[in-house]
Amino acid sequence: MLAARASLLALCLAACASQPTGMSLGPPPSDPDTPYPAGCVDNMGRFMNMSYEAFDQDFSGGWRTIAKTDGCTPAAARLIADYRNYAMLGDVRSLYWHEAQLRASMGETAAALDLFRITLAMERHLAGPDDQTDTFYNEATIAFLEGDRAKLLSARASLAAVPKPDGFEEGAEEFRKKYPEAPPLVWPNNLNVVDGLIACFDKPYKEAYSSACNDWPKD
Repeated sequence: MLAARASLLALCLAACASQPTGMSLGPPPSDPDTPYPAGCVDNMGRFMNMSYEAFDQDFSGGWRTIAKTDGCTPAAARLIADYRNYAMLGDVRSLYWHEAQLRASMGETAAALDLFRITLAMERHLAGPDDQTDTFYNEATIAFLEGDRAKLLSARASLAAVPKPDGFEEGAEEFRKKYPEAPPLVWPNNLNVVDGLIACFDKPYKEAYSSACNDWPKD
């Protein structure tokens, strides 16, 4: 029952708009691997991380800046669809993720994978070009649950290669001062978790994710 519900969520996120229900919800979300037309949207992540007010209510910003560019009206329409389907779900993304982790810990792998894939679709649209750590971490987790070691190692390499953003050390120091009892911030986030999944590849997710297989901190 739970796996079926998760499958339905994934199906709706990806394609419910195209279902013959008698009421169209617009086109399905675009493929994040398909680039926008050149000269229209060069940094989709910037738009996906805007507040609703900045994206839709600013008459000199947001999607309107794309729509006003010659030949970019289709790109603006797609941008609005992607914002509706992904950015507006961003607030619940962590709920999908944490439920997926609990399902995986209980051995409900199929349901967990459905939920992880939903968050991956969101992350691919929300991630900026300079920080795809969550995307690669999710890909690694999915690869582990699928039993695909080669894909897991590839995701690990991608995660490790994400450059440290400017100001990270300063931010980490401020975090340490504000939360002295919390684990320190490290870069890239969750690389240690992925290393644990690799080290305990043949173990259940609950064990591979635990401190028995990797060093803290982790999300």
